[in-house]
Amino acid sequence: RRGELLALRWQDVNFEGLNVTIRNNLVKTSQGSIFKDLKTESSYRSIDIPLGLLKLLKEHKSRQEIAKQTLGGCYKDDGLICCNQDGALIPPCYFTRKFIKFLKKHGLKIIRLHDLRHTNATLMLKYGIPAKIASKRLGHSSVGITLDLYSHVVGDMQREVADKIDEGVFGKLSGPCQDIKKP
Repeated sequence: RRGELLALRWQDVNFEGLNVTIRNNLVKTSQGSIFKDLKTESSYRSIDIPLGLLKLLKEHKSRQEIAKQTLGGCYKDDGLICCNQDGALIPPCYFTRKFIKFLKKHGLKIIRLHDLRHTNATLMLKYGIPAKIASKRLGHSSVGITLDLYSHVVGDMQREVADKIDEGVFGKLSGPCQDIKKP
């Protein structure tokens, strides 16, 4: 979620444990952007992260350290991972506008930032990640929410399941069933 990403602090990254803990949310209010607690207990979670992302985070942290040294007392150090050059927080709406500009600049299809979350969920299910694990990573309060939201993915996997059963069970048999062709 956008607010969870923008609220991440370096203290939320466990470089040794290879995970990130989601514990806060940055939201827009009439008074500006503020940090708020997450909505549900299941929204508080630790997510294992890929080594490639860990490498990028380390490089990003090094760049931030250089900015801190360069700006000295002018650097607003709230420990945020995603922040402006001077350490100030990035308002959620501004982040969304920058995302759209990035897509346009690189000739990519214009999508909502939240669509990246849906893509992540869809890929997890397509890669065979159990729905319970995907649900926990997404911060859903129940696996039922995940299955309801992504039932189209589960439906698309029906052919794959049938093919695996065919290969695993019927592929071991010899006889008349071997000559049947897939539709």
